[in-house]
Amino acid sequence: EKIKADTEELTKPLYEMSAAMYKEQEAAEAEQTEPNTGEKIVDAEYKVVDDEKK
Repeated sequence: EKIKADTEELTKPLYEMSAAMYKEQEAAEAEQTEPNTGEKIVDAEYKVVDDEKK
């Protein structure tokens, strides 16, 4: 029972710290988002060709 209580005591600050770090990272990513520059981005499909098979 003592181990469980100690584990919970150590885990709670870890969760709080992780949540704070996540919020900071999320805010930093939001600041780095660039506005649309008018460039058109297209997803393309491709096929890998093995040059060694001849």
